[in-house]
Amino acid sequence: VAAEPVLRALAAELAGEPFSVQLADRDCRILDIWCDDRTLDSAFDDIGLVVGAAADEQVLGTNGIGTAAETGRGIAVHGEEHFLAGLKGVSCFGHPIRHPLRGRTEGVLDITVAGGRAHPLFAPLLSRAARDIEERIVETARDGDRRLFLAFQEATRRRSSPIVVLGSDVVLTNRSAVT
Repeated sequence: VAAEPVLRALAAELAGEPFSVQLADRDCRILDIWCDDRTLDSAFDDIGLVVGAAADEQVLGTNGIGTAAETGRGIAVHGEEHFLAGLKGVSCFGHPIRHPLRGRTEGVLDITVAGGRAHPLFAPLLSRAARDIEERIVETARDGDRRLFLAFQEATRRRSSPIVVLGSDVVLTNRSAVT
């Protein structure tokens, strides 16, 4: 729900380019694919990279989705760096999407472009899209969770003393409270 408007806007901005954007859940299962390139779409079909497919490293080896989920950070995988032969002709940029209120990875966003190396601006573009999705997660969160998170953010901006916020199923702490 949080990702759909962000990814629709991203796809519109990149229309006509040889790209594909994939959204995967925390288990690296493909939730949705936006693709404006027949060659990429066909290549993905050939290797079984379709909605519902697993894209974790155990299944596909090194790839934008699985490797970003495994490392917990944004990653670029170019051409021959891919494990799977069917992905060696593309560049992928994967970025985890973290739940800002719970701190856990909720999914992974990936942009894949044809060719062995893609424009270096795709990585920050994808990172920004992931942050936009994270912001929408907060906006669409339950009112109580959102209020707790916003109070925590405000408190941590003003002081460095230990701060702990407790909700029904949310615990937020700053580093001072943990050490």
